Amino acid sequence: MANECDVNGAILSAANIRFGYPNSGFELGPVDVSLHSGQVLGIIGPNGSGKTTLMRLLSGFLNPASGSIRLRGADIKRIRPRDVAKSLAFVPHQAPSTFPYRALEIVLMGRFPHLAMFRSETHQDEALARDAMAATDTLQLADRYFNELSGGERQRVMIAMALAQQPRVLLLDEPTSHLDIKHIVAILDVLASLANEGGLAVAAVLHDLNFAAEFCDRLLLMKNGAVEAVGAPTDVLSAANIKRVFGADVTIGVNPVTGSPFVFPMPGRRREE
Repeated sequence: MANECDVNGAILSAANIRFGYPNSGFELGPVDVSLHSGQVLGIIGPNGSGKTTLMRLLSGFLNPASGSIRLRGADIKRIRPRDVAKSLAFVPHQAPSTFPYRALEIVLMGRFPHLAMFRSETHQDEALARDAMAATDTLQLADRYFNELSGGERQRVMIAMALAQQPRVLLLDEPTSHLDIKHIVAILDVLASLANEGGLAVAAVLHDLNFAAEFCDRLLLMKNGAVEAVGAPTDVLSAANIKRVFGADVTIGVNPVTGSPFVFPMPGRRREE
């Protein structure tokens, strides 16, 4: 690919994309979104707002009804799947639990796009896989069968597989679901470090607004298939935006350590006092 980014400097971008599932009544779009090297984009919104659909479109698993998606300056539909996989990794929300493979074998699957035809993994590939497992605290699971792991352990192994792929763009659909707070912080720390220090472009669907505020450079807020707001967490996470999109009464504070916005819910009994 001759051009690393599009005209706006984005390594992955969607312009005026629309999509609808047959007979569902749901329509997404038009949506414009861009992912930049060195940044983490958090995609937030209520259930059914189109977050997962948007991620599947950006990853190439779904084709938009209209509009375009460009990866490293080229139309993603014109790029061979193997070449897409060299630049883009996608971690779905639900990791299949039926894989009859050991965890290390699953992570090594992330190296497939980089292997020559009919060649098996090298010692370097295994070293990269083990590094990815160390980063996601799954190295101790290397010899365990994937279908015997807990939901949180499987999720972390799938993230390790994506990291072993060494992509330029990493898309994750609810990567912190099933995880305890220790591993939520650890995974989000890894993603932020890969972006800020390694130049990776990251987009993640997140449900916890406070984690999104703390670890993301930008937020994209969705409702009913449309983008309601996009920008820095301090701009997107306003009480008015959250009331309009989620229908929830909140007050916005500031994390005294980091200065990030912090969303405090307002229970009904408190509002009545």
